[in-house]
Amino acid sequence: MPAPVGLFPDSPCVCTPWGECACGHEERALRNITNRSWPHGPMTPEQREWCIGEAVWAGEGSCRREDMETMPDRDIAADTLHAWSDWVKSNTDF
Repeated sequence: MPAPVGLFPDSPCVCTPWGECACGHEERALRNITNRSWPHGPMTPEQREWCIGEAVWAGEGSCRREDMETMPDRDIAADTLHAWSDWVKSNTDF
């Protein structure tokens, strides 16, 4: 589910050394947070809650809200990205 408009300020596109870029607004923000290049300070409580909700939903049981609530921002962002990736892998026929 897309984040509410304005929840994450715009951030630069993040690209791998192989030229693959994460250019969705929310994904860019989370990748910048995990790379410690997020210029907007700590995540707000609303941003943290949105990420935790996404990870719990997309993680299909692998992410527990209780565990994530005490994590640093960087770990919440990384777990959300992993949950999205796992969801795609388990719900896409390759």
